[in-house]
Amino acid sequence: MHNRRRLLDVTWQRRKLNLEKYRTLSILKCDLELLETLLKERYRKLVRGKEVLGESALDADDLLRYHLQLLPEAKVRNETTS
Repeated sequence: MHNRRRLLDVTWQRRKLNLEKYRTLSILKCDLELLETLLKERYRKLVRGKEVLGESALDADDLLRYHLQLLPEAKVRNETTS
């Protein structure tokens, strides 16, 4: 009976550890998918901005504002991944 109980405890701990690993991987997968979506969106915006780059002072100001908005966000993301 004691051996059976010990075997059940060991089996439970292994399964619990595996479930925690799967949960962590699932969260990582969701975060990476979100990051991929954000990067694709930013890339599309940058490509669109590149098409009008320098056509007018207003376009240049818009691109500069967008760039300045990205800097703090990039810094925060860089700090959280370090």
